[in-house]
Order: sequence, then structure tokens, then C-alpha cells
Amino acid sequence: MKRTLIRLCLALALIWAAPWQTPGVLAQSPPAQPSAAPPAGDADQDFSFAVDVQVVTLPVTVTDSDGSFVTDLDVNDFTVLDNGVEQQIETFDLSLEPLSIAILVETSSRVALLLPEVRNTGILVTQLIMGATGEVAVIAFDHELELLQDFTSDPELVEAAFQNLQPGGDPVRLSDAVARAIFLLQQRDEDRRKVIVAISEARDHG
Repeated sequence: MKRTLIRLCLALALIWAAPWQTPGVLAQSPPAQPSAAPPAGDADQDFSFAVDVQVVTLPVTVTDSDGSFVTDLDVNDFTVLDNGVEQQIETFDLSLEPLSIAILVETSSRVALLLPEVRNTGILVTQLIMGATGEVAVIAFDHELELLQDFTSDPELVEAAFQNLQPGGDPVRLSDAVARAIFLLQQRDEDRRKVIVAISEARDHG
């Protein structure tokens, strides 16, 4: 389940960063293969679909051993792999635009055992992603949505929101949480990069 959480987090970060033209590394991606249909009669089977993606935006943050940001890099310093296969980097941009990040965290009973680890990721968000001009909102969801923290640039408030994550129930309203995040991001200034990160299972009953 932990692997599923990590994969979905990355997948939604890429899916929802792209429409707002998030600067970073643009790499070619091979055509997606059709997903295998789940066995008939599975009461908890997940819906899946295949999408043909030609270019993927990969926001990248690099720090040194002291935690300071490294900005003097170029395209030759990066290698992008997809299932072990090196991909061609189409464009490479260094952007200092401020970030607006909406973080969605599933708190259903199915992930209750993972919440202690998730709570500890707040400090990673504030130290490695926000930057000096970034802002973060935190939304918890299970069968209900809760805005734990509206957009703020205060790292202590963001970390406190993660620490306040509490286990809930079922079902899971992932699509409703994403819709809420989009609405909140639409209210932010147009000159900000807007990103959604979801820490969740790949299932939805919203």
C-alpha cells in the first residue's frame, strides 16, 4: 500500500502540474500500454484507463549536503529514466516563479497505519519544496473533505497541519478533493506556479 501511495502522489503531481505549464524538465514519454482489466467479481476493483502522453513536465528541486538550493545546473546534469529506459529531455528551464501547492492527504481507515509516516513529510515540504516565496494548502479527505490549512507561507503552520492528520472512515472522495484543490488554486495570483500533490490510494468513491 505504501508503494501505491508514492506512485499516485507522483502521478497526480505530474498530471495536475502540466495544465499550468510548470517549468522544469520536459521529457518524452513512450505511449502508455493498455491497463489489464481487473478480475471479474472483485468487490474492490479499481477503475483504470490508458493515456498516450508525448511530453511530461518534471519539476525538479536540487539541494546540496547542507540543504542549500543548487541553481547552477544545466540539461547535461540530468538523466530521466522511465522503467529503466533513458528518455530524451526536450527542454530545460530554470524558474524562480513562486509555488502554490495544494496537498491532498487521504485519511481513510485503509491508510491509518501509514499516517505516522505521512505526518513526518510536512517538514520535507517546507524545507525542500516551498522555498522562500512558496505557499501550501493542506486538505485531508476520506468520506468528507477538511481544509486543515489554507494557503500559507508559514512553514510552522504547514507542518502543524500534517501533524494534525487523523484517521477517518470510508469511502474515499479523491475526485472531490482534487476538484476542491483546483478551485482553491484558481483563486491564487496568475503569476504563481500551481501544483496539486495527492498522497492517496488509486481509488475513488466520491
